[in-house]
Amino acid sequence: MPTENGGIAEAAGVDALPQTIKRCLSSQRGESPFHKDFGTRFAEYFVCSRVRPGSSKS
Repeated sequence: MPTENGGIAEAAGVDALPQTIKRCLSSQRGESPFHKDFGTRFAEYFVCSRVRPGSSKS
């Protein structure tokens, strides 16, 4: 968020929690070249859980 003097405000502590959670959940694992283990694997789980045509899943 921009400040009055043209800087950038940064949240800290409990105020930063929603932003941190959103950043973590919106990042795919391996997306960052500097932090390969950062992020979630939701996309991988979604692809693995899809039902293929012609197969049955209970």
